[in-house]
Amino acid sequence: MFPMRMSLGFVFTALALAACGGSNSGGLGVGGSAGAGAGGDSSGGSGAGGNGGTGAVTGCINSLDCVGHADGKTVCEPNLGVCVECVGEADCEEGLFCSRNVCAPSCKSDKECTPLGMLCDFVTGFCSPPTSNGGAGGSAGNGGSGGSGANGGSSGSGGSSGNAGSGASGGNGASGGNGASGGNGASGGNGGSGGCEVPSGWACNVGWDCGCPAGQTCDLSASAVGECRAPGTGGPLADCASNPAVCAAGYGCVDNLCKRWCTVGTSACGSKPCTPVTSSGNPVGDVGVCAEQCSPTSPAAGCGAGYGCEPATGGVATTCVPGGTSTTSCFLGESCAPGYHCDGSNCVRWCRVGYGDCATCNTITDSPTVNGVTYGVCG
Repeated sequence: MFPMRMSLGFVFTALALAACGGSNSGGLGVGGSAGAGAGGDSSGGSGAGGNGGTGAVTGCINSLDCVGHADGKTVCEPNLGVCVECVGEADCEEGLFCSRNVCAPSCKSDKECTPLGMLCDFVTGFCSPPTSNGGAGGSAGNGGSGGSGANGGSSGSGGSSGNAGSGASGGNGASGGNGASGGNGASGGNGGSGGCEVPSGWACNVGWDCGCPAGQTCDLSASAVGECRAPGTGGPLADCASNPAVCAAGYGCVDNLCKRWCTVGTSACGSKPCTPVTSSGNPVGDVGVCAEQCSPTSPAAGCGAGYGCEPATGGVATTCVPGGTSTTSCFLGESCAPGYHCDGSNCVRWCRVGYGDCATCNTITDSPTVNGVTYGVCG
């Protein structure tokens, strides 16, 4: 099945899902009860279960719970409830950026990141840590042995017979049986994989790109569910209009351009928002894509030559779209030239509210505000 070509923003229809770390604590094994011997100690001992390996996650409610961590994770990530190194650039030293909750330098290739044990995230332009797995749970202890049953008492002597002689002595009572050994405690469960939970009916997790065999990537299928596929070579904003599968690992075809998948509500995109993706107007779980936060009036700066910039759903962010050539009339949202917006059937020029870009700058439905600047169209 081929991956699905999506769109965002004003024509921006898109897709989604979420990830949770698995539990990594092994349960306690309990010994079985022993059989009862007469007068014996019949209880089986309890076997102590081993603890599972740790996934190195420290819980928190706020950053006060993270103070003094020797590993540098002194900030609470409110969405995940764990102590991390950063949630924004303000938490990092000058020259470093917050990438997946780790302060990291900018990059243009993996070569700049592998000495740090990281990989280059080509969407954000920062080094990012790879996903790690939690440890396996420990095996439970064996149950204790049951107590031995007491020996039976000797029988009484037989009564004397009549003149025929003495009656036979009664036999000794049988010894009490040993109590049964307690059963072995159950083995502790394996620790869950750090950061991957696949929703029902899906083959993998799109937002975190996990759950696929080695050498494959997770993408949205034509029916808007996660499926594994061989990764392509198309990086950020590569043209995927004719072949959605051209996008590289971790990327999907949105607005006919390869864009980085993410999970809505996380900081996977660094300082940029993860905007929800929808299919036929409906959200697909919490799958999103990293917004470029481009300027509609000057899209080339954030998107490159030939691209336009449009608001994402709800005006919460802006995203790059293929640019057209028209400055007058339009039929589809991508018909207008960069710097113009398709309003009904007319291409109108983007402007910044309050900046004097044109005589009148009117806001529209989903007018975006980026870096404190609200954008509208010239009236």
